[in-house]
Amino acid sequence: MADSRGQLRRELVLTFPRPAGVRNVKLVANAATGFWGAQMIRAMLALHGREVDAWYATLDGNPGVRALLHAWNLREELYALKLELEEPTGWEVRGILPGGGPVLAEDRVIPLDVSRALGDRLRIRLRPPAGFWALNSFGMEYGVDAPVSVTRVAPVEARDSQDVNVLAELLAADDQYQMMAHVGEQVQLVFPAPAPRDGMERTVFLHSRGYYRLHLVEGGEPDRSTLQQIANTPDGPVRFAADRFGEWRSSRHQER
Repeated sequence: MADSRGQLRRELVLTFPRPAGVRNVKLVANAATGFWGAQMIRAMLALHGREVDAWYATLDGNPGVRALLHAWNLREELYALKLELEEPTGWEVRGILPGGGPVLAEDRVIPLDVSRALGDRLRIRLRPPAGFWALNSFGMEYGVDAPVSVTRVAPVEARDSQDVNVLAELLAADDQYQMMAHVGEQVQLVFPAPAPRDGMERTVFLHSRGYYRLHLVEGGEPDRSTLQQIANTPDGPVRFAADRFGEWRSSRHQER
């Protein structure tokens, strides 16, 4: 995972033309969480051992702890990547690229204020930790947003794997959740299709809210020493991931 110099982060500098007078742009990124980075979510959670449910409960009940977790994730750039713009003062963070699933890369559109940049080029720097990101493509959009007509539609039917009607749980953003506790469960949703309009294209987006927890084998004693190192040492998580990758690669060689 580390390069020949022992560096645990990569550096990518993107250069785009900057049309005269442009002050705001949108970076279009097709990216995903790296496969090894996704595996490390499970590995780091497993370090909590039998106390993982208590840790979840603390996150659920304490906004301060959640804020610390978000700040840690942004500092380490594991599942949210800083976009730094070159300005007269140096590299300045002007946007955040959110992560996504590890299987399919998704398009992300990130507005950027480029008013402080000089010259006819825009230079954007990313420093992803090794193994945590899969970056597919980047583009830049300079135009003004075209007007769109948005029609929100609510589901008219929702049935779970046992054909039970769960529509009430999924109609609003509230404290009612459709719980799916077992691998393989599913819910089928039916929406009314908005009618096409003359001279316009119709695009459908799913707007959803929810969360998930990984299915973990019941653990033993928590590894507090490693947890402290990951939480408090800069690049501690990527060092942990690199060590785990080395162990995995070594075990594969031994199996051959």
